[in-house]
Amino acid sequence: MIFNLVRPWAIISGGGRGLGKALCLHFAQAGFNIFTFGRDSAALEGLKTALTQNHVDCLVLRCDLSQAADVDLLCAKIKQLDQPQVLIHNAAERCQSFAQDLSLKALQNAWTVGVGAPVQITQTVLPEFMKHGSGCVVFVGSVFGLIGAAEHAGYAAVKFAQNGLAQSMGYEFREKGYPIRVYAFNPGGMNTRMHGPVTRDTLTTEAIAERIFKLCQEQYPWIPSGDSVAYVSQQWRGRLWFELRMLRRRLRSLCYQLIH
Repeated sequence: MIFNLVRPWAIISGGGRGLGKALCLHFAQAGFNIFTFGRDSAALEGLKTALTQNHVDCLVLRCDLSQAADVDLLCAKIKQLDQPQVLIHNAAERCQSFAQDLSLKALQNAWTVGVGAPVQITQTVLPEFMKHGSGCVVFVGSVFGLIGAAEHAGYAAVKFAQNGLAQSMGYEFREKGYPIRVYAFNPGGMNTRMHGPVTRDTLTTEAIAERIFKLCQEQYPWIPSGDSVAYVSQQWRGRLWFELRMLRRRLRSLCYQLIH
């Protein structure tokens, strides 16, 4: 049952820990009601207790995005929300291995969690966005969805797909005149259990959550809908390295076009 019919809702997957939790806390502090879901019921209930201190409504749902029945139930719950305004696809499966050792079952699971389920969830939310005249969808990708990396073939494949999906959706909605913005936000390594040891280049989940919030609130007006945003390091050297690598790729492509 929804009690607060004034505040907009932010729908965030994987909110039990890590970046998902940071996103939930940041949007709640900004006055959004929160609907989040994931596989860890205890973590979700702990988050719900913390969020109620912000005097916003919070719904949590135990949901495995790799299971069709769970996604169907989730979509039914989403349809009951009044005025959803933000949808953030944050849940992910690591799927880490060399390409030659990649399990097709693991790849399929990662694909369902990162691409298949988000498509179904987005299709469910779109009519509500249209009804209320605005909405924002963010796919939390990865730097590996822009440049790839050894031992991350499956994970990179899913993240590249998320970038392509976000870009295509953004272009489609702009052409149709829909009041819906779509982005892919691609962070580098962050201080979460999934990303491993912390270094001086490691991003904090709080810093990433703040940037995603600003993106949703149109505080970066120079970034159009359908764009892929990269935030790879807290150090300027790390950011410069990444941009130079991307530039090198573009120059290679340009040389190929000019020569052939």
